[in-house]
Amino acid sequence: MSSKKQGLNTICTHSGAIEDTTFKGSVSPLYMSTSFDFMDVDTKRYPRYFNTPNQEYLSKKIAALEHAEAGLIFGSGMAAISTTLLAFLSSGDHILLQKDIYGGQQSRFDFWRPNRRNSNQC
Repeated sequence: MSSKKQGLNTICTHSGAIEDTTFKGSVSPLYMSTSFDFMDVDTKRYPRYFNTPNQEYLSKKIAALEHAEAGLIFGSGMAAISTTLLAFLSSGDHILLQKDIYGGQQSRFDFWRPNRRNSNQC
């Protein structure tokens, strides 16, 4: 593709496309399998490794749409938020939260809080 800025429809259509070398389909195939062979393969594919063909190409498509180097996909918002916080926060760091957040995340922060007596402090 040229270096000309691509439009939203072009990015959605072509970014992260999988070439169908077996049947020469014009649309990227979806792999319905969640289990992949581990013997005599270069890449050990497993859904929890975020490296199945569907996961890889969806991540590439999202990254292209967001003009980012890479993208990650998660099974839930809780997983995405938790992974982000665990990646960037260290022991002793502080975090400020708005008062009205999703209850599951509030419970998580309550559990992580060293001093659980005062619910307004983290």
